[in-house]
This record gives sequence, structure tokens and C-alpha cells, in this order.
Amino acid sequence: MSVLCRPTGAQNTGINAKPTNNEISCIQNLNPSIQEVTVVGIVMAKQGPRAVAVRSDAQSMNDDRSVTKCVINLTLRDSASDMVNVSCWGSAEWTGLIAQTISIGEVIELTEARCNLKQSMSDQWEPPTNIPYRLSLSEGRGTVAICATRTAEQYQYLLNSPLPLANHYVQLQEILTGGEGSYNGKNVDILAAVKRVSQPRDFRSPKTGEPMRCRQVCLFDESCSAFYITLWSDDFIDMAAGWQPRSTIIMVSSIRVSYNDFRHSMVGSTGRQTLIVINPNTREAHHLYRYAQAAPDEDDIILDNNIEGHTAVITTVLEIKNKRSIIHDFPVIERAIIYGYITYWDIDNANISICKYRCSICKRFVDEERCENPHCEVGCGLSDAPLCLTYDVRATISDHTGSLLNVRVSSPVMDLMVGHTVDEFIKLSWISRGHIKWKYLFQPLKIGIYYKCPTSDNRWTIVRMESCLLIDHNEFINNSVIE
Repeated sequence: MSVLCRPTGAQNTGINAKPTNNEISCIQNLNPSIQEVTVVGIVMAKQGPRAVAVRSDAQSMNDDRSVTKCVINLTLRDSASDMVNVSCWGSAEWTGLIAQTISIGEVIELTEARCNLKQSMSDQWEPPTNIPYRLSLSEGRGTVAICATRTAEQYQYLLNSPLPLANHYVQLQEILTGGEGSYNGKNVDILAAVKRVSQPRDFRSPKTGEPMRCRQVCLFDESCSAFYITLWSDDFIDMAAGWQPRSTIIMVSSIRVSYNDFRHSMVGSTGRQTLIVINPNTREAHHLYRYAQAAPDEDDIILDNNIEGHTAVITTVLEIKNKRSIIHDFPVIERAIIYGYITYWDIDNANISICKYRCSICKRFVDEERCENPHCEVGCGLSDAPLCLTYDVRATISDHTGSLLNVRVSSPVMDLMVGHTVDEFIKLSWISRGHIKWKYLFQPLKIGIYYKCPTSDNRWTIVRMESCLLIDHNEFINNSVIE
């Protein structure tokens, strides 16, 4: 086994492990005259493993027979300006172990890798890099080792460094308005804020029957309120689980855009050439982050302006999901009462921010010490109205038919549930917050919600909690809707 793991302070371990005393080469200094190079870098992308039919070196030129080998491709980066693609060839077990062990963001060391000139078509099947070479290594000869923590820390900043070849970002509205004529079937670079992240979807390929997995993400920027991309790589899918709406900015290189008949719009899809940088450290990304924090949410505006006059009916999570699957030509607001439980309400997690400041005039979230909305009296300098601290909390509501994820808990409901104003709540200890959480978690509840059904222009919907009452088991049983 040539995959090595090197914990801090430990030696290389693994079957057939080889010493790694070779001099480390910088990616910018690679050239084919250097035999069996050693390179250290952070993994920016990973594709495979996949089986490939190749001609054996021992076969004659007249022998058309081939053998099957497996390959996994990695993209390594060791500086803000240099990246290289790597092909690791070997058995299904070896390449599979690399796929399981090494993820995007891992810092690894390659030894005894060969440096070759890029093939003319290689950039069509892997992320574009700024050097004319690529690396390859084989099982039993080269090694792939995970670096010690101390070494890895030196490369972590590269996860937030802008990509060297991504220097022109296409605005999302330009992609949408360009339609099939401009960008259809092309790869583009985009810089956008995360609006919503869906749950992963598992299905089987209609052509091969092989299991597949994808995840949809809704993005926005200053030109466009909603642009949809689909993530196909398992690493990208797992990475997106940590993306926070309005707080995560992503730089996406070489994403393929095409016209989608179902959405009647242009959409994006990741592929073998795609690279993603989270919260890039650039002036444009910082500006977009400030905009994303302050930008109004169109769904919130629709809900606030249309909630009056709608009567709540007792229903189930499944019925709500069925209604949310129907596409309408115009916004439709529904109110409902669910007799169920809260199964997620993470108000005692120190790693999650559940309180944010809003402008007291325009009600937008703000990141700095004052509102920067140019259309607001405060933002344009005509008023000195103070900021107000509000809750920004999500919950999961469940009953016997299923679960509703990412339900927004409004500030008035939070005030009643926790028994404190937001200013008092932030002073509570984590233990006290935990006691409040478990007062409601998995307890029988009467929950009032309202939501907007999807439209042809906006397939995403939000659900907001407007009331939450603890009830006894008799009331819960008498009012639960049994299918």
C-alpha cells in the first residue's frame, strides 16, 4: 500500500512505505528533465477513480489487446500562482483508497512522480493550470502521503486564495439574459453568494443504471437574485454542506452553463474542469459579502406583504411538501398548523451565529457598524438610526410523515420560546441555552407556519414559523392528522 498517513510527530506508516527524503520541488520549477520529483501541495480538486483500458508496455505494437487500469486525478496547489494536475495509476483497491482517504483541502506529498508535457486536449478533461506540465505516478512506485499538521497549516491559506487563471467573472444576470446564444454549452468563471443549499439527491443513471448523486445550490450576486447550479462531485457535495446562506461567497472556475428546459432558464453544472474557492480573499469577494448581508430577501418581502387574510389549517409535513411541489404562475401564500416536534434547533452551538444586526430603517442585515444600503436613509447618511440585534435561527419540524428543514424561526417566536429578548439571550451561558433547547426538542408541539409556494420564476420556497406552543399528549393525539 502506497497511501501513507503521517500524524503530527509520527513517522510514515503503511505497507511498502518508502522514505521521503527527496528534495521537494516547487510546482513552478517542474520540467520533464527532473526525474521522479517530490511535490507537496493542497488538493484543490479530485476526479475519479475510473477504469481505463490501456495498452500494456510489454505488448508489441501489433497486439491490439489492452489491460484495464484505474486512475484518480488530483489538482495540487503549492502557491497562490501555481497548480498542477496529477494522475495516480493503479489497482481499483489502491485508487479507491486514495479516493476515500484524501479530500479537497488535504495537504499531501507525492514522491517519485513523473513530469510530462500536457497533452493538447488535456485541459478539456481537467482543471486548467498555468504550467505546461502534469504529473503521473504509479502504484508500487510513487507514493501519496498525507502531510503532518504542522506542514499542512502552511498551505491552508491557498483554500481562500483566488485562482490564478480565473481573472474574469461573468455576472449571473449576463448568463441568464444571454440565453442559449451567448453562453450555452460554454465554461465560465463566476463569483457569487450562496442563497440556498438543497439536500443531496441520490438516483440511478437512466442510461447505465449506476447510482449517482447531486446537490442543487441557489446563488445570487448584485445583478441577479437567483441562479441555480448543480454539484456532481462527491467532494463538492460534501463541501456545500457547510455553506451558509448570505455568508458564504464562492469563486467557481470553469462551470459549464446550459439551457435547462425544466427551469426555462440557463443553469450551471460542475464538471471535471471545475474548481471552487470558498470565501476568496479578494476585494470583489469582500464587497459581495457586504452586499449579500444587506440584500433584501424577495421571499421575505412577499411573505410579509401577503400573510394577512390567510387562514391556517391543520395539516401534515407531507401535505405541505406536496403543495410546495406544485409550480404556480404567481406567488401563493399558505398558512398551516402542524402537530409535531422540533427535531433540530441548534441555539447552543458556539460555532453557529444565531443573532445578527439589522438596520432599524430598511431592515436589512448589516455586517459593518452601519448600514451600507444606498437606498436607505441611514445608508445614504440622512439618518443616524441605530442598528437592532435580531434572531436569525433555523429549525427542523417533524411529524409522522416527514420533516421540514431550514424553517425560519421569527424573532417574536424566539422571544416567547426562550423567555428572553435577544439582548438578554446573548448573555446566557451555553448551559442555560441548552436547557432552553431541550425544553422544546422532541416535545409535543402545536406549530404555526406560513410559506410561499414555488413559481415558474423561483422554484425555491421558504417556511417561517409564526407560533410554537408546548401541549400535552392528549391534545397532541386528538389533533394529529393520521393518514
